[in-house]
Parts: sequence; C-alpha cells; structure tokens
Amino acid sequence: MPPIIRSTDDAAFRRLIGEAGGARAIVIDTESDSLYHYHQKICLIQVATEAGSSYLLDPLEGFPVEALRVLFENPDLTKVFHGADYDIALLKAKAGIAIRNVYDTMIAAKFLGRTEVGLQATLRDELGLTISKGNQKDDWSARPLSEEQMQYALTDVNHLLDVVAKQRSALEEKGRLHWVQEECAALEALSGLPAKADPREVFRDVKGVAALPPRGLAIFRELIACREHIADELDLPPFRVAVNEALLSLAHTEKDGGREAVACNLRRREYADRFHEALLRGLEVREADIPKLERGRRIELPLAQQRRVAALKEWRKGAATRVALEISLVIPQRLIDRIAEANPASLDALGNNDGLRRWRVEAFGEEILQVISRP
Repeated sequence: MPPIIRSTDDAAFRRLIGEAGGARAIVIDTESDSLYHYHQKICLIQVATEAGSSYLLDPLEGFPVEALRVLFENPDLTKVFHGADYDIALLKAKAGIAIRNVYDTMIAAKFLGRTEVGLQATLRDELGLTISKGNQKDDWSARPLSEEQMQYALTDVNHLLDVVAKQRSALEEKGRLHWVQEECAALEALSGLPAKADPREVFRDVKGVAALPPRGLAIFRELIACREHIADELDLPPFRVAVNEALLSLAHTEKDGGREAVACNLRRREYADRFHEALLRGLEVREADIPKLERGRRIELPLAQQRRVAALKEWRKGAATRVALEISLVIPQRLIDRIAEANPASLDALGNNDGLRRWRVEAFGEEILQVISRP
C-alpha cells in the first residue's frame, strides 16, 4: 500500500511530479463527502502514472490541492477519468483548478455501444476484471482511512490506463476516436459545483412541489428553509435532517397538527420545535405573500416546426439502431428542438447550432438535412 501524501515535502509527492512530468497520461479520481456533509470537501485524490505507481493524496490531513495545478492544467498531459464531470466540477469549485486535456473512459464506453458504463462494468468488459464497489458510499471525511478503503480508492485508478489502450484501439476501428475526443474536450468548459442556493428558494426545485396547494406551498417554503439552516449548522446533508417526502406530507395537510406530528416526520427529532415554528410561519403567511411557482408557458410551435421535430425523432430511432448507440447520444432532445427551429439548409448552418459538435455533423449531417427538408 503506498504511503498517504500529506505535504508537498513528502518524497512520494516529488516522485509523483517526476513520473508525471515525462508521461503522456495520468489517471485521476477523487473522493468527497457529499453524502455526509452540507459543505462538501475533497477528501482524497488518487493518481496513477504510466510508471505503474499509484498515489493517495489527503487534503484533509494537510495536502494542498492547488499544488496539483501544474499537472492538472498541463495541456500536454492527458488526464484520464471515469465519469469526469463531477471530479472536474469539484476541483474547479474547491481548488480553482481547470482540468485540461481530458479522456473519460465512461464517455468512451458509451461510444463503443456499451449498455453498462459504470467502472465495474467497464473493467469487466475491457479487461475481464471483477472489482467491488462496496466502499462507494463510505464517509471519506472520517479518519483514519482503513486499508480496505485505501485499496478501494486505488482500484478506481489502477487499471484505467489499460482500459484506455483497449478503448482507443476499438474506437479507432470504428472510426469514433475523434468523436470521443471532441466530447471529452467539451468537459473542460464545465462550471464548478454551484454555490448553495438561498434557503428560502430551495423549495422550488424539490420534486413534487408543483402538486402543493397555495397554502401548502407557503408552509413547504418555511419547512425547507428551516431544514437548510439546520443542515448548515450541523454540516449535514439536508436529507439527513428530514427527507423531502416527509416535509411535503406536512405541507399538504395545511394545518397545525402539533409538535409531535412534526417530530414524526423528521430524522433529527430534536429539532421538532424549530420545524413546528416554521410550519406555523407558513400558516400565518398573508395570502398576498404566498409564493408562486414559475410555470413554463406552453408555446405552440408552428406546424412545420412540429413536423421537423417529429421527423428528427423518428430518424433518430433508426440511426441509433444502425450505429448501436443510445438515442440521446446520437442527438439529444434539446438539439432536435434547436435544429427544428433553426431549420438549417447547409452543413455549415447545421454546425452553427450550439452543442451539436463536429462529429455529429460529419456522421449524420447530410441525413439530418434530408430529414428536415422533406415537405
């Protein structure tokens, strides 16, 4: 088991920098604590190099994540991830690091037509390896880390360079390597994790909120805001204080059932008084101050545009079967809507649709133009 790196003065860190400095690629993964804390942190960073070495770097015990900027932002060094989007957003938000030159083995698996694209499935399909993901939901902020956790963390990076070699060969054979490279390049533009929303606005994004009556909506806003404040104080994820469904149930009743009725709907019952007070505040909100949800206005599309949408969706089914890809990968619904509205008449005009990517124009452009040009 490699030693845990806690400082840039560690000999292991200097060895990592030396190995990566002359390499073509490194593998990166992170572990965070979003299932256990309100303010999530980077708890562990795993790196594997072409030299066959693996490293564990521990920000919670002193390692400065910013020290990895020289590697992670180097455009000449490929950074291999499996499911890169969260790691990229986490590193950007917490350390201000913008990853450059990404290769995502999950994206590659999708373009190879794999029906399962998790790490377990990818290692099985490409290398015939069987791994356990039993520690996936561990509290990675707890210390010390067990040997089992460290082994699990290393498994996430130890084999991905071999996966890349297999995938690249298969993608080149299919003529899709540049498709994957273009999709991976787009990951560099991902934003960091969003800042926490105003506690009194969080209720708007909860599934099921649209079914609440007006007074219930006022109650739910207060209950959710209360939960956010408590979660912040305790540094716990909100669902560990009270789950959405329980608070929705309280809001639906539109009446005060008393403190005990509130307590029965909480995971942290010691905060029943505060939730009860929040419920009462919701009941006392003036009619004029009851919140309203912004509902999307239904727009009736021109008939010709509707026909283009329908034709593209029908074409997409056949194209997805022909190239053995998920239909959303061939072309997602948002791009169908955009193309149907723009109604491009040339490949150049088609390619001007934001997010379409060059590979789609190359692979399907002529077909798309034929489909939308039909009367």
